[in-house]
Amino acid sequence: MRKDEAMDIAFQADSMSLELLLEAYGKFQEIVTNTPVAITDYQAPYVKGNPVEYPVQFTEGLHAAIGLSTEATEILDAYKKDMFGKRNPIRRDNMIEEAGDVFFYLNNHMRAWNITFHDILKDNVKKLANRY
Repeated sequence: MRKDEAMDIAFQADSMSLELLLEAYGKFQEIVTNTPVAITDYQAPYVKGNPVEYPVQFTEGLHAAIGLSTEATEILDAYKKDMFGKRNPIRRDNMIEEAGDVFFYLNNHMRAWNITFHDILKDNVKKLANRY
């Protein structure tokens, strides 16, 4: 994707339907998926004397899990700073930004493991129905 294409998407985002936003999001996910990162090339040298080669699903899932944890911690950090820090009030725009970062890594995790939103919602509804 060229920079001007990305900017066009950004300018049109406010008027896009959810379906179009998810389609645009997929374009950005493709860029990330096809961008080399150190973690996807990582191989532990040996486990019990045998070389280990991690499948792409594992390394992409691990990268997503690390990102999810980091971004979720940034949400928690905003609450901490409000309560115990400099009394910085939590801002809605910052919560939207951080939730977007969480969504980005969740989407990466879903892609790595071939999980759909339908899979997640279906299983979660069943779990919640059993729980409550």
